[in-house]
Amino acid sequence: TISCSLSSIFRTKNLPGKEKIRLVLSKIAGIPLYLKYFSKSPMKKILLCLFIPLRGVFLKISYLCGRHPKVLSIKDSLSYILKHRISISRYGDGEILLMEGYPIGFQKEDAALATRLREIARNPIPQHRVCIPDVFSGISSYNKESRKFWKDFLFRGNGLTLFNKYFQSGPYLNTQISRFYEHLKDKTETPQYISLWRQIFHNRHLILVEGTGSKLGFHNDLFEGAASIRRIVCPAENAFNYYHAILETTLDKAKGMDLLVLIALGPTATVLAHDLAEHGVQSIDVGHIDIEYEWFQMKATSKVPVPWRYVNETGNRLSELSSDPEYTSQIIAQIGLS
Repeated sequence: TISCSLSSIFRTKNLPGKEKIRLVLSKIAGIPLYLKYFSKSPMKKILLCLFIPLRGVFLKISYLCGRHPKVLSIKDSLSYILKHRISISRYGDGEILLMEGYPIGFQKEDAALATRLREIARNPIPQHRVCIPDVFSGISSYNKESRKFWKDFLFRGNGLTLFNKYFQSGPYLNTQISRFYEHLKDKTETPQYISLWRQIFHNRHLILVEGTGSKLGFHNDLFEGAASIRRIVCPAENAFNYYHAILETTLDKAKGMDLLVLIALGPTATVLAHDLAEHGVQSIDVGHIDIEYEWFQMKATSKVPVPWRYVNETGNRLSELSSDPEYTSQIIAQIGLS
């Protein structure tokens, strides 16, 4: 019970007082989760109305009192990748939800995927780093829409507890390396982030593992300076259904000097980047990099549809293959497409 749990915290020896306060507040904040086990009655509704608004307050105080994962800045994270040529897997709100058994917009819940995401978060390997959002030291650098999203996810939802559950040390690299424009309040450093990305791509032979609607670098100069571009095209949704085929195909094609695999495949990319790194292939989970670059070029002030692209956040789910000759000439494999 909650009362027993709280009393055990106070009885624990060698636990700093500040940490006791944080744990107590977290337990109190979790009370609404226990209410779902109550019988259906008016009292339940009253308790929910009382505790749910307070839950966010308790979590915010716990947030200020507690120790949270350290996350590098976008600039420092990109510089680290450039210097060390490491692989990265990115975790955001979607991966957290999948780890807890929930579906997201373009990936259904999957027990095997949830297990892999948890394993990768907790078990580091050489030449591979995990990225998480830099929301633990404040969210003032984000625009109004993003601040609201993270407040809701961290405090009204259970996001803060879950991030602390899976990511306990650090420093981690920054998930927002591929979110370098739209969500930022101050966009003046975006050109510098793009420049760092281009240095990462420079003279590298790129293999793009992407969903049918991603079309990374299609009709733009994002990969200017790359030695070559090849594509492995996969389903835009529920790509993890074909994971073993995607991994085997990528390993078969990923041979040669100065090779870099870029993956835009939702949470499947998080797992794939890790597994390719285990085989000595540098791989980067690039997420929304192309969409952010398009918004940057458009000088967009909000999330808007992008021509020829699958943009889940705008409902623009264009997932058909392009017939553009240059694009089709770069495709070296198709997986899970009818």
